[in-house]
Amino acid sequence: MHRLVIAATTLLALIGAVVVVAYLFIFAAAGDRAAAIAPARSLAYVSLYLNPSTGQQMNLQSVLTKLPGFDSATLATNIDVLVQRLLGDAGVDYRADVKPWLGGEVAVALVAEGSGQGAATNGSLIIAAVRDEAAARAAIGRIVAKANGTTTSETYNGVAVTVAKGSAGQAGSFAIVEGMLLAGSDQATVHAAIDAAQGRASSLADSDAFRRATDSLPSDRLALAYLDISGAATAGGQSALASGYHGAALALVARSEGLQVTGRAPFDAASANASARANFALGSEPAGLPDWMPASTHAELVFFGARQTFDSVAAQLGSAPGGQQAQQTLDQLRALAALGLGIDLDKDLLPLFDRESAVAIQDLTATEVRGQVLVRPSNGAAGVNALKRITDSLRGRGSAVTEQQLSGTTVTTIAVPQIGRVAWAAQDGVIVLGLTPDDVGAALAAHASGATLSTAANYRSAFDVAGGRGGNEIYVDAAGAVPWLEGMIDLPSDARDILTHVGAAAIAIATDQNQIEIHATVTVH
Repeated sequence: MHRLVIAATTLLALIGAVVVVAYLFIFAAAGDRAAAIAPARSLAYVSLYLNPSTGQQMNLQSVLTKLPGFDSATLATNIDVLVQRLLGDAGVDYRADVKPWLGGEVAVALVAEGSGQGAATNGSLIIAAVRDEAAARAAIGRIVAKANGTTTSETYNGVAVTVAKGSAGQAGSFAIVEGMLLAGSDQATVHAAIDAAQGRASSLADSDAFRRATDSLPSDRLALAYLDISGAATAGGQSALASGYHGAALALVARSEGLQVTGRAPFDAASANASARANFALGSEPAGLPDWMPASTHAELVFFGARQTFDSVAAQLGSAPGGQQAQQTLDQLRALAALGLGIDLDKDLLPLFDRESAVAIQDLTATEVRGQVLVRPSNGAAGVNALKRITDSLRGRGSAVTEQQLSGTTVTTIAVPQIGRVAWAAQDGVIVLGLTPDDVGAALAAHASGATLSTAANYRSAFDVAGGRGGNEIYVDAAGAVPWLEGMIDLPSDARDILTHVGAAAIAIATDQNQIEIHATVTVH
């Protein structure tokens, strides 16, 4: 009898995913109460404020009413109907079972396993503010009854706990404490939250890592997300990948131009290994490769230290679940490249990506990709020599190699039988690679003329709204990306109409002193 399980877990999960979008702008202001209830051992936490400030309400309404079907006169009604339909598909009557009691905050936490009875696995916890306790308790009973389940009651440290059961066993536990509804995947998780709420155990709000990650974030926000980086990495058997990091947090803020995300991940250099410190230092460099991307670029990614990241992940494969198979596949690729193409991936190829690397796309169809891979290795001359060795090796195995001059630079094109073509050129410490010499030439011409993505108005505007550029970055121009999506999937007409009003998405991730800073936005027009 899985209907009970589904109903219990979707009761508030769907509220967190959908209802908050509907009602973020129609309540008065409130703070984060759920963090004081979520156990300190929470690995991940997301809190959505249904009571933002007046300024956030106005900005969010300004963004939403720019989208088709979201005019200010019918916005609340239309979203109310949508939420009713979505929750109805899961067997929950929103108007009867949720709306009458839902208060000003909804949070979701993934809680690491504890040491108590029934706490041998990670638990999920949903915390929701309650404005009518009697209505909330009655709603739980109705939802469980609709799923043909049963409930039993217990008392834990003075708090009434409802345990829902179906034919397959326990389907969840519920309690209300300090005006907040707790919905846990098991009794142990709800007990841990009650202990945190009553001060017998530390809450997430008491955690030093949580406070350090969230203290400098905007307090006037719509939502907050937190990840215990070290805890999650340890739980996955990859603690070395989190060296120097403890927690990271993101805040969602509404601006009149779109939605903005600001994040922080404090870095402890004293506890970090040498590799983590080196990677952190790389992130302080400003992204320079957009100065080589044609202004017609619709999507790009810049990443620092790709080689170092690859080495760190590869070193952990043997101890990761399923990692041995991945390690075997990687070894086979190395052997195939060496025997079939005469290329030493570790010596010739990976060093190209030890500093700044990027991918830029101007056009994408089912049969063609127009764009470039750009790299700025720490040793540009060694990178060029490596490409020359690869070129000579492929020529010796039957590939046709030609050269031509484009924008005053030699562009080398290699045609590999039964595989395809690749072209490359090097200038001023930057290596440009493309599937055709025209793609390489487009980047060289853009850099020479100054007509690059870094000077494009949409690109600059998106990062201005995000809060600045620096370090790793991602940029997508929606006007150019929508036709790509239409070529790959069947977009519903209403989805396409909404996407046509999205300007761009931009993400910048840079290091500054002792922390990683994250700035992101989605603009709407």
